[in-house]
Amino acid sequence: MFRGLIKALASKSGTGQVAVLIDEFDAPLIPFLGCPEAFDIVRRTMSRFYLRIKTMGEKISFAFITGACRFPGEGPFHANLNNLTDISVNSEFGAMLGFTREELAANFATHVQAAAAALKMDEGSFLEAVKSYCRGVCFDGRARLYNPFSTAMLLK
Repeated sequence: MFRGLIKALASKSGTGQVAVLIDEFDAPLIPFLGCPEAFDIVRRTMSRFYLRIKTMGEKISFAFITGACRFPGEGPFHANLNNLTDISVNSEFGAMLGFTREELAANFATHVQAAAAALKMDEGSFLEAVKSYCRGVCFDGRARLYNPFSTAMLLK
């Protein structure tokens, strides 16, 4: 079914290719950490899934896979996907997955001003509070990022 979906979407894309986005690739394994037999079944299923992605390489222009955990012998890093670039600790991509304070202030100025006014705060204090509320993260040791989903929910 997955191969069929990729083929169908690629044929309608205009380029003959699609992008594949997989969020939290490790999520199916987490519930089975205490059960080695079930963990291994899920791990093998996931490896077959990632192998499908590799076999569809000519139809995939870009794949972006997120996840927090690495398990030995599991996931996209083990499924013969030998053309991956792991950006987890690459400082070049440190500010890619969230909003910096500057981006938030510039791109959402109207929302920031309205929220700060509603809370009777100045914009600077509001942005500092948002960092705490929106679980600011740092991937490269320099850029503090605001979580996009939490930020959007707050500004909404």
